[in-house]
Amino acid sequence: MTVSIPFTGKTVEQAKALLDNASKELFAFSGPVELTDQQNAWAGDTMSFSFTARYGWIAVPVAGTVAVTDAEVTVESELPGAVKQFLGEEKVKAGIVKKLSAILA
Repeated sequence: MTVSIPFTGKTVEQAKALLDNASKELFAFSGPVELTDQQNAWAGDTMSFSFTARYGWIAVPVAGTVAVTDAEVTVESELPGAVKQFLGEEKVKAGIVKKLSAILA
């Protein structure tokens, strides 16, 4: 899954700071899904992230990257089958776009 959103009026460093401060909210799901083991680390202008999404006894690892350029932010992640089946890729994409738009506003 790849989600890109353009932004203006901020430098790469400002966008990275906003994303770093809001990284837990960026990937949070509404409802009964709990995120645990959240980790992120920057290497240049790319943040690697990982977490475990738990729903009842089901736990699935999710990992990916968030790349920042002077014009856009791109989130890339290979969604596990359980996430695709339970939430749907389009719903996850729409949630990320909404959250990125709010973070970068």
